[in-house]
Amino acid sequence: MNLQRANRFDDVYLFYDPITYQDNRPSNALSSHSWAIGLTFSLPVFNRNQGNIARAQSNVVQTKLELSSLERRIVSEVRLAERECQRSRDALEQIETAILPRAAATLRRKTEQLAAGKISADDFQGPLDDAAEVTQSHRDAIVRHRRAMLDLNTAVGLRILP
Repeated sequence: MNLQRANRFDDVYLFYDPITYQDNRPSNALSSHSWAIGLTFSLPVFNRNQGNIARAQSNVVQTKLELSSLERRIVSEVRLAERECQRSRDALEQIETAILPRAAATLRRKTEQLAAGKISADDFQGPLDDAAEVTQSHRDAIVRHRRAMLDLNTAVGLRILP
């Protein structure tokens, strides 16, 4: 925009003519010697580069709006990534503190009952499948939490979580 304002006025030219000889012999007058100095510039009466100045101002306003929109989008992405990281951590903690110990205790109890002959191998298969399902959900929760941490690191642009 400053460039457009500077271009409102054309360049100013200064010239100097060190010697000028005017031959007046054909008119039977004395010949003359002279020098000259001059300055030329244009006066922007009608076109003062107003269109380009207005376009530059419009570009500045548009760029500021785009920057504001980008800042809001980044803040939103960071908040969303932080929320997802918090939720995945809470889910992982719930699995590790409540579900996993209960499933391990049930599997241990059923294993003892199988070893003692109180239940058959077919009856043991159900708790074994349940334990495998809990283990798989635990692994899925770990993966989800790791991805959420990666998304948060990506949104922030720094590695803040392992």
